[in-house]
Formats: sequence, structure tokens, C-alpha cells
Amino acid sequence: MSQLQTSQINIFPIKSLKGIAVAEAVVEERGFAFDRRWMLVDANNRFISQREHPILATISVAITKAGLFVKRGRAELELPMVPANRRAFVNIWNSHVEAFEYGERESAWFSEQLEMPCRLVVMPAASHRRVDAKYALRPGEDDVSFADGYPYLLIGEGSLADLNTCLLY
Repeated sequence: MSQLQTSQINIFPIKSLKGIAVAEAVVEERGFAFDRRWMLVDANNRFISQREHPILATISVAITKAGLFVKRGRAELELPMVPANRRAFVNIWNSHVEAFEYGERESAWFSEQLEMPCRLVVMPAASHRRVDAKYALRPGEDDVSFADGYPYLLIGEGSLADLNTCLLY
């Protein structure tokens, strides 16, 4: 029997922005540490995704001792790990989740980059978003961050190669 091995780990601190390849990651209940704990939302508090806004893929994210560092071209912004306690309730798919909202400076930076009004939010530790009960191993108990559906998403190298051939046109 062949053994499985991990060839790459990627985390996406801010949902739908560029990912970060890491050599190792801390496993937490909601997924890897720092993975999809932040998210951009529109004026209706609905999540913003690369599906509708591919420009998100042009914004890189780095984790620093002080927080996050985002960059697009020459535009840069440093973010504290946690904003002031400005509560917001945001929507991601069918979930309505409590989050903390960053301030006007951060909103203005992201809004300028995306050329649309948006705000940055973070999921606090006390907030719970349950995995859809139809798919959960432990319905009503398994939490997920702002990831689409599950704390951990895996793909095999062969499947990834097939997927990438479909994306090249």
C-alpha cells in the first residue's frame, strides 16, 4: 500500500486573496491557524469572492508579528491582527456569522483596490459557524472559518493537474 504525503500546504488568511505556501501549519478546529479568518464583505455584509471579483487574486497577504500585511502593486497596508470591537453580522453562503469589522482606513484601502465599496472583517474565536449538517462528520458540532464549506480542503496531485488543464484555454 502506498503512503500518502503532503506535497504543499497553502493558507489563505483573507478569503479569496492570494494564498501563502507554508512548510508547516498549526491544526485547529476551524482549519489551519490563520486560514480564512478574515474576509471582505460588500455593502450588504455578503462575502466577496474571486468567483465574481478575480481582481482579489492580485492582492497578496503576509503574516507579521504585528498582524497582516497586504499589497497590490505598490499599494501596501499593515493591519492589526484584531480590530477594535466593532461587531458586524456577515453572510457567507447560507451562514449568518458574527465578526469584528476593521475601520475606515482599511475599508478605504480595499475599496480603492477593488473599485467597489467593501469592508474587512475577522472571525473572533467566540464566533461559531457550523459545517453544513448534511456534510458534517459531527452535525451541529463541527466549526469552520470563512472557508467555503470545511475546515480542511484537500486535492490529489493528479486531480489538480486535471483541473489545471481545464483552466488553461
